[in-house]
Amino acid sequence: MICMTRRPEFRKGFLKLQRLGTIEFGEQSRWNVRAPENRGMWAFPTPYFDTFFAYHKWVDIAPKEFRSDFPKNPKWYTKDESREGDSPDEIIFIEKKDPFSDRVREIPYYRDAHGDLHEAHLTGEYFDANDKWIREVGQKILPIRTFWYSGELYTHFMPDGSVGSSPMSSKDPNVQWSLMDTETLYKCLLKPGNVYGFDGHYDPSGKHRTYNYAVDHLEVFVPRGRGIIRDKI
Repeated sequence: MICMTRRPEFRKGFLKLQRLGTIEFGEQSRWNVRAPENRGMWAFPTPYFDTFFAYHKWVDIAPKEFRSDFPKNPKWYTKDESREGDSPDEIIFIEKKDPFSDRVREIPYYRDAHGDLHEAHLTGEYFDANDKWIREVGQKILPIRTFWYSGELYTHFMPDGSVGSSPMSSKDPNVQWSLMDTETLYKCLLKPGNVYGFDGHYDPSGKHRTYNYAVDHLEVFVPRGRGIIRDKI
């Protein structure tokens, strides 16, 4: 997550945005559950950025062992949950339905000396190696790019300055969008004290509790044909 102390930048009606990947509108069937339109571009107002929403772009170009939920090589697994045990000699994948979605996933298991199956666990070394590849290779191949945009875009801020629901995952349909021009969004970004949470949390008076927005609330979706994009202002 990137959230620096600098303020958002707004010049001549253009708001400075940033995204991971090329500055182009893409077809959104992969994210149709939460995308507000069929074609557009995901971004964040600078200086904010949450890699949770863009991590898949690095995964798409990563070496094969880092592209799936679980790698095939037994060296990346341990036999006990403390992640300090020996690596299994063989990994067996069994399909199971994800309890939080309709997706069927291949879960890694290994057999003990008695032939009983136990779930295998990824080692810390696997995640360290993955992070190292992103840091040393992925971020160079696919860097975060900035651009200026003036026009309408979708935001989680509502017209009254409150903040709606942001997605908990790429499959989360409980997302609130508002079509807003860049100047209105800029004003919302400068008044975090006026943002109210619709998350069921109330102060003793019964009103929605005021809180500073989190970076994930600042995700925006730029639809095609609703504004102007420039490299510089």
